[in-house]
Amino acid sequence: MKVVNLRGEPASIDGNPDLVDQLEELLHRARAGSITAMGMAVVNIDGSVATRWSGGDQTIPMVAAISMLHYEFLNGVGARA
Repeated sequence: MKVVNLRGEPASIDGNPDLVDQLEELLHRARAGSITAMGMAVVNIDGSVATRWSGGDQTIPMVAAISMLHYEFLNGVGARA
């Protein structure tokens, strides 16, 4: 009997170029000083999750941004085909 992952293989197995592109863009913007705070949620290759944040003096805008992201995930806004 073969066990099959119903969610498919994690994108990072294929290198996940979209993720790399987004991270490189954010790194460029952070180095340029145009990003003042950031929150991150990641899914690791083993399925575990982690969060990180930077810019602790930006509480209200960060809560707003996280709420927007939560809404977008729940409603499929910007969902990939």
